[in-house]
Amino acid sequence: MRAKAIAVAVAFVLASVAHGSPRILSYQGSLLRPGGGAPVADGTYDMRFSIYDVALGGAALWAETDAAVQVTGGLFTTILGDSTAFSSHFFPWHYDLWLAVEIDVDSSATFEPDELFSPRQRLTAVPWSMDTDRLNGRDASAFAEASHTHAGMGDITAVIAGAGLLGGAASGDATLNLNAAYTNGLYWSLSGNAGTTSGTHFLGTTDDVALDLRTSGIRALRIEPAYDSPNLIGGSWTNFASPGVTGGTIGGGGSIDFPNQVTAYQGTVGGGFGNSARGEYAVVGGGFQNAATAVGSSLAGGERNSSQGNYSTVGGGWQNIARASYATTAGGADNWSSATHATVGGGVQNVASAQQATVAGGVLNRAASMRSTVGGGEGNEASTGTHATVAGGKRNIAGGTCAIIAGGEDNRSTGHHTSVGGGHANIASGDYAAVLGGFDNQANGSDSTIGGGQQNRANGNNSTVAGGDSNSARGSASTVAGGFDNNARGSKTTVCGGEDNSASDTWATVCGGYENFAGGRAAFVGAGFGNSADGSHSTVGGGWSNWATGNRATIGGGQDHEAHGGYATIGGGDLNAANGEFATIGGGESNDATSTHATVAGGYANTASGNLSTVGGGGGNTASAFRATVGGGWNNTASQWAATISGGRDNRASGSNSTIPGGMGNLAGGNYSLAAGQRAKAAHNGSFVWADSQNGDTSSTAANQFIVRAGGRVFFTANTGLPPNQGGFINTSTGGYLSNGGTWTDYLSNGGTWTDFSDRDAKENFVPVDREAILDRLAGLPVTTWNYKAESPSVRHMGPVAQDFYAAFGIGQDDRHIAALDANGVALVAIQELYQVVQERDAEIADLKARLARLEALVATIADGPLGNE
Repeated sequence: MRAKAIAVAVAFVLASVAHGSPRILSYQGSLLRPGGGAPVADGTYDMRFSIYDVALGGAALWAETDAAVQVTGGLFTTILGDSTAFSSHFFPWHYDLWLAVEIDVDSSATFEPDELFSPRQRLTAVPWSMDTDRLNGRDASAFAEASHTHAGMGDITAVIAGAGLLGGAASGDATLNLNAAYTNGLYWSLSGNAGTTSGTHFLGTTDDVALDLRTSGIRALRIEPAYDSPNLIGGSWTNFASPGVTGGTIGGGGSIDFPNQVTAYQGTVGGGFGNSARGEYAVVGGGFQNAATAVGSSLAGGERNSSQGNYSTVGGGWQNIARASYATTAGGADNWSSATHATVGGGVQNVASAQQATVAGGVLNRAASMRSTVGGGEGNEASTGTHATVAGGKRNIAGGTCAIIAGGEDNRSTGHHTSVGGGHANIASGDYAAVLGGFDNQANGSDSTIGGGQQNRANGNNSTVAGGDSNSARGSASTVAGGFDNNARGSKTTVCGGEDNSASDTWATVCGGYENFAGGRAAFVGAGFGNSADGSHSTVGGGWSNWATGNRATIGGGQDHEAHGGYATIGGGDLNAANGEFATIGGGESNDATSTHATVAGGYANTASGNLSTVGGGGGNTASAFRATVGGGWNNTASQWAATISGGRDNRASGSNSTIPGGMGNLAGGNYSLAAGQRAKAAHNGSFVWADSQNGDTSSTAANQFIVRAGGRVFFTANTGLPPNQGGFINTSTGGYLSNGGTWTDYLSNGGTWTDFSDRDAKENFVPVDREAILDRLAGLPVTTWNYKAESPSVRHMGPVAQDFYAAFGIGQDDRHIAALDANGVALVAIQELYQVVQERDAEIADLKARLARLEALVATIADGPLGNE
């Protein structure tokens, strides 16, 4: 430890040697700065001086603090012994003495370890002149000179017996007997007294002279008078209480070379030897060369311990020191508690140097920050941050506020509220960071965490590395669960495990595998090898060497895929590329979906290059136009808007909305055209060409043609029956028929007349019809003219609608169709009813005519009669 200043050029000067003069020493010195020797600043400095009987260690035999010593130009002079006096026995009993000097250079009101000047300075012979007026430890006045005479020298003249005395003589030898019976209480019998009165009869003195009790002629107990509290000095005759001290107690112990001493009011030394109670109310229980030097300080025992702070405590051990007020060193060896309320429980060479700091035990531990704690271990330190804690281990340092290290070796917890559970060479430097264990792990970000493993780094705030080897969580709130050499670089990124994986943008995730990279925002790579999800929200599930660069692009697995379009998807396979936005490839090999919403479900070397185009599978197929579709097959091309090829081989759908259901070598070149079979060529708009297996082209010649090449004829049937004349359907030479269950029913005649099937044997459940009611309903049936929506408004039709017809008569399949037979039946019933009405009206008319004829004849007769001639 480097000193803050250097004291040099020291001299001792005897202040006074005259008998009865104060025993003091003058100390002069020069106080210089290290690194050049410049004097310290002029001013006053607190200095503490201690005298030891050893060059290193040990307990101070005497100590004194000189406050506000003036230093000018680096030079100072002060008097030793003027506030804490040297006893008359001090120098004769100690032949080898060393002086320790402490100077509060930084004016901190505390003597710090680097303000203790080393080495101690050995006292020279000059101070021994203080003993020149003493002989063998006694005052010179205690000895008579050779020519000295005393009054009353010579033979006794008479001995008169008094109370308690028997015998006597007038000259020569006289014998006195003190065994007289006790009668008046003036004597104390060795066999005990009776009838004493408290407060009247006592053993002791009535003057202010000390009372000694001796054994074998040597003092064993001294009682020194004082008004309120006498000194009780037991043990060795060399034990003493300093002049002016009252209430001091020495229980016993001590020796000629190492007396016990009390130098302050109410001080106590219980026993041992070489112990001193130098502070008021100070206590030393026993041991060897222990010193309690401050007010209320206490020291239980041990060897060469020192309790130097007010109300400080040393329990025992060897060379332990409690230097500050209320400090405690319980035991051990070479331990220091040097700050207020600091505590060292035991161990070896431990230091608690800050307020309320604690070292429980161990070796070479240091609690140097306020309320810090070191539980034990070796070479541990709780420094700089308040409430720092090291529970144990070796060479651990807790340097942040409320930092904690549970154990391990060479760990550092330097941020505020950080923690290291254990392990070796771990560091928690960010505030609230934690390393649970492992080797060479560093949690440098605020609120970061490392669970274990080795050489892991959690550098981002709120980042986490659960374990593994050489992993790094650099981004804020990033996570690496484990594995080797993984890196979560971006904010809130995650790498679950594997090796050499990296997640670099916000929310990116790599679950595992090897050399995978999630470089886009919220990108995801599940596992595999060499995969990359660079697009925002892109996904690679696994596989090998897949690359999803489009935003929200997805590759499920497989090998060597590229999904460059936004929202593009590749399910799996090999060497597929989805470069268009929303493009999809389900699987297969070497497929391309290059346009928006293009889809290749699978297969080999297929291409969907038109927007919304689709290739279902197969090989070498291309859907290159908007909404074009190839279902499968080989080498098919749908190259026009909404063109469709279901399958087959070598087909081309180049017309808009054209269709090829399958086959080989077909062409649907016209818009809305259809070509099916083999080598069907629907080259015109709206054309329909169906070619059979003959190896030749069948082509349309004009728009809207329906051409069928069928060497085996054409039939429409619901079963396996054949037309009666074995002709083809829609054949002008044979007519056309519709078959139902093997029975040919309705047909189109050669003349073009459609004939409905109405055989009685095909009917059942006959019910008579109320013709009058039918006629009434028919009269209320709306009949209008109209056109079909699919036709031009100029094409007019007349008749009812199916809903009204079904509501009026309740016949037919449903309310959307009107069968020709039903309409004809209603018409026939109406005609029959009308015919019946006509017949009845005709009969009524004939009757009326006959009646009219008869009436006319009667009128004529009357007119021609006599009445008429009047």
